[in-house]
Amino acid sequence: MSWSLAPAAGGGTHVVFRHTGLTGVMGWVMKKGMDKGWRRMLERSLPFVLAGLAAGRLPTRDDVARELGRK
Repeated sequence: MSWSLAPAAGGGTHVVFRHTGLTGVMGWVMKKGMDKGWRRMLERSLPFVLAGLAAGRLPTRDDVARELGRK
């Protein structure tokens, strides 16, 4: 896996993840699952952690899990 960051149009950052070495049907299934996980992390987990840091606290793994409805 690799990733890159680039300035996004209108501000912000564009993140590109590349999964390599996944072949066949199982590789396709694994890639789809990883894509969903990364998307969830970038859309929900990362903003939650950054907001906590901006407020002067470091959210724990349990805090993030609760935010995502896993606990």
